[in-house]
Amino acid sequence: MKEEQRIGIITHHYVHNYGAFLQSYALQETLISLYPSAEIEIINYVNFKHYLASLRPYIIQKNLPPKM
Repeated sequence: MKEEQRIGIITHHYVHNYGAFLQSYALQETLISLYPSAEIEIINYVNFKHYLASLRPYIIQKNLPPKM
């Protein structure tokens, strides 16, 4: 019995950039067409520093002057 192939795509695609997402999707679709029997999975790499930067607009900051 032949073991099924597994292909993982490690990428940093979940950002405020549609190009990064589309590139990951295109690579996944190309691999599906080349290896139809393989299990292909996108693994989202999350850099902690970038994750915190993406949360910055949602974090309440103290000592800000009131908006007028």
